Amino acid sequence: MVKIQQEMKYDRPSGVDLGPINVVALAKAFEATGFELTDIEQFSLILQRAREAESPVIINIPIDYSDNESLIALKDPHHGH
Repeated sequence: MVKIQQEMKYDRPSGVDLGPINVVALAKAFEATGFELTDIEQFSLILQRAREAESPVIINIPIDYSDNESLIALKDPHHGH
């Protein structure tokens, strides 16, 4: 979201390309439990395991932001002018 807003306002992104983040390893480093959702079919199982965890939980759920710019344009009639 920040990248899209930067591109809209400044015509370029800055400081938002962080590369891949291993959420499972990051969670473990903070004594938490991490899950990586790679298939929507896993969601119920991951949610169940998260509820059973005895530590804080981080669940990485990939989001497809490809439609965001067109959605912003629908909400803001001045977008792109």
